[in-house]
Amino acid sequence: MAKTPRKDSFLQGAMILTIASLAVRLIGVAQRIPLYRLLGAEGSGIFAYPYPIYAVMLAVSSTGINIAISKLIAERVALGDASGARRVFRLSLGLMVGLGLVLGVVLFLLSGTLSRGVNHDERAALSYMALAPAVLFAGVVSAYRGHFQGLQQMTPNANSQVIEQLVRVVTMLALAYWLLPRGLDWAAAGASFGAVTGAAGSWVYLLWAHWRHRREDPEDFRATGPAVSDLPRASALLGRIIRLAIPVTLAGLGLPIIQLVDSTVVPAQLQGIGLSVNRATSEFGRLANVAFPLVNLPTVLTVALFVALVPAVAESAVLGERERIRNRSRAALRLTFLFSLPAMVGLYILPGPISEFIYSDWGAGPVVAALTTGMLFLTVQQTTSGILQGLGRVTLPVLNMGIGVAVKTILTLIWTAQPQFGINGAAYATAVGFGVAAVLNLVSVTWLVGNVIQVGDMLVRPGLASVGMAFAAGAAYNYVMALHPSNGLATVVAICLGALVYGLLLALLGGLRRADLEMLPRVGPRLADLLQSFYLVRR
Repeated sequence: MAKTPRKDSFLQGAMILTIASLAVRLIGVAQRIPLYRLLGAEGSGIFAYPYPIYAVMLAVSSTGINIAISKLIAERVALGDASGARRVFRLSLGLMVGLGLVLGVVLFLLSGTLSRGVNHDERAALSYMALAPAVLFAGVVSAYRGHFQGLQQMTPNANSQVIEQLVRVVTMLALAYWLLPRGLDWAAAGASFGAVTGAAGSWVYLLWAHWRHRREDPEDFRATGPAVSDLPRASALLGRIIRLAIPVTLAGLGLPIIQLVDSTVVPAQLQGIGLSVNRATSEFGRLANVAFPLVNLPTVLTVALFVALVPAVAESAVLGERERIRNRSRAALRLTFLFSLPAMVGLYILPGPISEFIYSDWGAGPVVAALTTGMLFLTVQQTTSGILQGLGRVTLPVLNMGIGVAVKTILTLIWTAQPQFGINGAAYATAVGFGVAAVLNLVSVTWLVGNVIQVGDMLVRPGLASVGMAFAAGAAYNYVMALHPSNGLATVVAICLGALVYGLLLALLGGLRRADLEMLPRVGPRLADLLQSFYLVRR
């Protein structure tokens, strides 16, 4: 059996996670099509109601500790303290099991109260109950992923994500179909239970990966290096993990809290302007299950960058490599703009066709377009949060996101209550909230690291290529619809042609570098050689 690599490079690790996340999202999109058609907008709204609170509990029980694990383990490894890294993992695993168990029981016991008091729809109670065990499993999985992230080995985490999604999708579709005759509430609960089986499947794989790593790299589990003695005793180390995890958890609560605000405020506000309970639930279902998944597509990259940035920047920080931190920050932000700008423009010009093609719901187009205006801000906020947390300035993204959430909440209350806005008001408010947080994060990173924005590489070249892509995609859609009125065919042609035009224009404008392509596993170097022979990539 081949030996597991000791460490992935920063951008390689990010690309490995990006490819895995893209596979997970594609599987998720493939799942959402039959699930949305099976449950409809109303059933999808019931299914979506518990997820913001579930996401909050995941952030509390796992997200912050996961990042704390990766940061502390990266520091221990950089100092040559392998046994210290092992102690960090063990203590964090115990903490996650305890928190996950407590929060899972709380979620189960409060299911009825939450469905009535928060969502104003008691049909969501069964979905809360179905999600409760997933809190425990997700916490355990997150501990193992944090261990591998700290070692900067991203392949096990990537594999576990794909396994989790596959198991989850099979379970949720099977149970939703089987339970649908009993009612939408039972079908939504069956779909929710997929989170439990998915996390359990991921945990089984990570147990095996951890055992294999221990057998093939035993030096990672022995006391080595001069820094062994400087690791504090268990209670002090646990305290440090918690102190690191709390602000990271608060920062990670940004998107779940925004979604929680929507699930709490939006249905009530919509009912206040005259919509029925069922219609309000359907409108919320479009926001939560159509608009948010589509707008979140570029985060397959930025979430991966976030995960890879924290240990990579932490390692450079502990070694005093300031210039390397700045270079890594610029590289991460450049990739963020390269991916996010065309995705934002493409989705904004074709919101109805894409919604109809994927979800058979053209009517979701306006709310998709409204939320798309915040896509770039969302991805920049995530990437810059990774930089700040890797630098140890974990309270800054928390404060910045808190300001953004406050702005979003106020605007949601105002705009959603206006009949001319309705559900679109919540989407525009979310875009503004992420814009505030992203700008504040960029200012903080610039203050700490120096100038990390390269206008030509990050804005001008990808911006011009995105504009050209928009014209090509729009023209292609209209042309195909005129020849053969099939929305699915026209949408696919428009997306493919748009992607091709964006790539070609970016290369012709000098926005594509050899290093960008070399990050792609296996085919990257060969593709870089080919394009360089046509003078389409820069060194």
